[in-house]
Amino acid sequence: MTDLYTDEQTRAEFIAGARLLRLDAPGKFVKPHQLVIADMINAGKETNGVLVPRRSSKTTSIAAVALGRCQLREDYQAALTLTTTAAKTSERFTADIFGPIERAYPDPTTRPVRVFKGKGSERLEWANGSRFYALTPNGDAFRSSAYDFVVVDESGEATVEQGEDLNGAIYPTFDTRPGAQVVFAGTAGDYRDGLLLWDALHNPDAGRLAYRFPDDLTEDELAAWEPSDEHPYARVRELVETSHPGVHSGLTTLETVRKRFGTLKAESFTREYGGVFGSIGEGRGVINAQRWAESGRSLDPVVPERFAMAVVPAFTQGSASIVAAWRDEQGRAHGYVLDHRRGTTWLADAAASKARQHNLPIVYDSASSTMRLEVEQMNRMSPRPRLEPQTTANVTTAAALLVREVNNGNAIHYKQPPMDDASKAAVRRSVGASAWALGRPPKNMDADISALEAWAMALRYYDDNPVREHVGPIMGN
Repeated sequence: MTDLYTDEQTRAEFIAGARLLRLDAPGKFVKPHQLVIADMINAGKETNGVLVPRRSSKTTSIAAVALGRCQLREDYQAALTLTTTAAKTSERFTADIFGPIERAYPDPTTRPVRVFKGKGSERLEWANGSRFYALTPNGDAFRSSAYDFVVVDESGEATVEQGEDLNGAIYPTFDTRPGAQVVFAGTAGDYRDGLLLWDALHNPDAGRLAYRFPDDLTEDELAAWEPSDEHPYARVRELVETSHPGVHSGLTTLETVRKRFGTLKAESFTREYGGVFGSIGEGRGVINAQRWAESGRSLDPVVPERFAMAVVPAFTQGSASIVAAWRDEQGRAHGYVLDHRRGTTWLADAAASKARQHNLPIVYDSASSTMRLEVEQMNRMSPRPRLEPQTTANVTTAAALLVREVNNGNAIHYKQPPMDDASKAAVRRSVGASAWALGRPPKNMDADISALEAWAMALRYYDDNPVREHVGPIMGN
């Protein structure tokens, strides 16, 4: 959430709009999060993004701002469009705006605003010259006009082409209207880059408000509504309770959302009710560059007696990494590359040697086809090193764990090129319907992210196996 602002004027405008929408009808009242939405918009940024889960009166809240400004400001020009279809825009305008106004003021002669319902020309007009239009979701509907306030609802459903068209048409309408604003509102879409709502929420100059789940949830956390013996890490109920304003304000209930969780697929549920955007057709970096820079150390570490070690060959077999992971007394996650070389012919011998030297198991991804050859070679060794294969669920959990620690500023690395390069290249790779692992960007499939993958697996194994093992100090390569 960016800055909020309110004064006597903006609050009076919101109240006027809320009354037109009958939010003061018997049994109704303005909900706290509706004031938050209004006050974020009233901070005055030209571009604004509002991400709110289903059943939270998002459209009503923003419409109250628009209607109140129209009623209390002269010659104020506002417009609403939905990126879905022109029919949906008309339907929403009729049901959510015309309907309440006509019920509040059934006599047109005493109504403070004139209602025009002609198909394709739906609008409201005030005696002070203000107007509020319903417009089709394309640029032509906006061109050659001037607006003070534009609402692009369901902007998480727009296509890239539609977004470019609307942006190219809407912003020029502000050129002669000082203080003009556009609000991109909706629920999360199934892609990110180039999406109207995503871009608004990540524009550093925009006003932003998002009620949402964390972005780095694991499959285990989304496996069930509540924890159980079968799903001990499940926390969907907790996530809903802490992020859904409609539940808190009584617009919907936990039971209703629980039913939706049981009906919808996990990816759809997290988009619609958790505000987690999908990643169709794109790879996206997972490591916050600023956090990564802050967590780097120039000197090699003094590695503690207890650590975990993971081995990962690059997918192309062009290189491989052996990485140590541990936590310090402050709980910070440390990652240190013990060995990294070109090719993989050296990997089995080097990993086995370090495992014997420090009495450690070798942690690896059992689903990795490039690792299977190394495992076969180590299994033929005498003595055979201890091996700790990791399941796909382990690997996805490890990825989310490491990304969370790094991006929350709770990790330390040592400015080693294999690790630094991996942090810049790694993206989320979808695994199943709702989980993800570290992957290579589609435009750079030769990228080596093995050091980061190894750190993630070693850290998860370290956290899940707290038994202290006495080992000697680590030596260099």
